[in-house]
Amino acid sequence: MDIEAKTIVCVICPLSCQITVTIKNGEPVLLGKFCPRGERYVKSEVFNPVRVLTTTIKSRDGRRVAVRTDGPIPKELMLEVLKAVKKIPLPQTVERGQVLAENLCGLGINLIVTGL
Repeated sequence: MDIEAKTIVCVICPLSCQITVTIKNGEPVLLGKFCPRGERYVKSEVFNPVRVLTTTIKSRDGRRVAVRTDGPIPKELMLEVLKAVKKIPLPQTVERGQVLAENLCGLGINLIVTGL
C-alpha cells in the first residue's frame, strides 16, 4: 500500500506538530519535527486509526446524559458502535462513572456515563 505524501497534525501534545508521511514498500516514511509519541500517533493514524466515542443518550424524561467509551475503537466502526449506543436503554437513575454497556459491539470496551 503506497500513498502519496499526506500531512497529519499530531494531537498528542499541545505542540501540534505537522508530520508528513508517505508509504513506500509498506513502510511509513515520516518527515518533519516530531517526537517518538508523534511517530507512534502518525503510524496509528495511517494503519489503524482509532477514536474514543463521546455522545449523549436521551433519557425517558427527555434529558441528555453524556457517555463515552472507556477505550478507543477503530474509526471504521464508529457508525456501527454509535447505532448500538443509541439503542441502549438508560436506567431510571445513573451516576457519573457508571458502566451502561460492557464489551460494546464485542470490542472489549465499555460505555460509561460521564455527565448528567
